[in-house]
Amino acid sequence: MPVAAPNHPLANIKGVGQTEMEQQLELMLADGSEQEEGWARGEQRWIIHHLHDALSLLRRGVGFAWLPSDVVQPMVNDGILVQLHMANQALRKRFTHLVLPGTVPPGPAASLLLGLIRKHYDDQAQPEDVL
Repeated sequence: MPVAAPNHPLANIKGVGQTEMEQQLELMLADGSEQEEGWARGEQRWIIHHLHDALSLLRRGVGFAWLPSDVVQPMVNDGILVQLHMANQALRKRFTHLVLPGTVPPGPAASLLLGLIRKHYDDQAQPEDVL
């Protein structure tokens, strides 16, 4: 979800669009192994490699970020951060994949991970998404 500090300029705009976001610093959480994509025309972007650092900057009013809702929702509930009111898309999705070889059954660790993934995503899964 898109979040910022309550005193950030985007926090009080109803219907935040691309134009408003391009004028603000985006804190982008990336581990360096994935393609780093932000707003197509956003020139003000800091790549942050640790969630803790991104949250620290956000709490101090530096920039906005798209972060996992399960991480930031407690801070939104406590008023530490606010969810930005977007004009269009309010959430982004990330996809989780687990690739297992078809010829060898998974070991105990892979079986546990597969069970946890299925448990977490079964409620949200579409028929074509089921593992």
